[in-house]
Amino acid sequence: MPQLANETRNFSLFDRIASKSKSIVAERVPQSVSQLRQDAGEFWSDSRANSLVQEMAHWRGKGRFEDDSEWLAIGKKHFRFVTDFARYLGRRPQFDAVLEWGPGGGSNLFQLKNIATKLYGVDISPTTLKICEGEIGPATFVPALIDPARPESFKDHVKQNVDLFVTTAVIQHFPDKAYTEAMLCEVNNVLTADAMCLIQTRYGDGQKRIRQKKSLYKHAFLRFTTFGIEEFVNILENANYRTHYVKLEPRTCYAYYFCTKK
Repeated sequence: MPQLANETRNFSLFDRIASKSKSIVAERVPQSVSQLRQDAGEFWSDSRANSLVQEMAHWRGKGRFEDDSEWLAIGKKHFRFVTDFARYLGRRPQFDAVLEWGPGGGSNLFQLKNIATKLYGVDISPTTLKICEGEIGPATFVPALIDPARPESFKDHVKQNVDLFVTTAVIQHFPDKAYTEAMLCEVNNVLTADAMCLIQTRYGDGQKRIRQKKSLYKHAFLRFTTFGIEEFVNILENANYRTHYVKLEPRTCYAYYFCTKK
């Protein structure tokens, strides 16, 4: 088991939304995976008109990100995680190609553009990808719009091997665990032999609100998919990733996995 570290963070928006939907999603009959994936695709594709989706997708200037320091802080934090991990590995933090799954409004890539030549953003919302491109610039950013039912379709847009893979505040919104596993396997196929990866999930803490959901995606999207720490390390292992260490944030049940391709 890789080493663990704890870090706390205040994310009051999550609690506000969860409290509103708690009574709605208490106990429901499970829905089919195909229905859940369709619902998830519809929800996140509604970013052009839905202010909640815009905020949850980290659009700059929307919702809590009207405070620009909040938006910048997300990217700066993950930039620090990446550069610290590179130093841990004894590497220089400089990359030819970065792939972020679910870049949202671009807060991570806005910072990572300083240490990368090309930035790929994979998303199911064309509007959100346009917003991200506006923050990064078309010369550096390559949007990869995918069919929600076919995560492997991102490879139609990524024309080179990638030496840094990042995904944060995304997997917890996936409609099912198998989707996560499929995504990780497909991404691994485009990574360089020594690629670095920063992958974040929500981990279960024994509370009902964090358990894996199986119905009513649009009400429970906030904490829909969760993994145990050992469970996810095993998934990464099976998908050809080596986990070097894990950083935990108990306040939000966030787990950050610092990995390389095996």
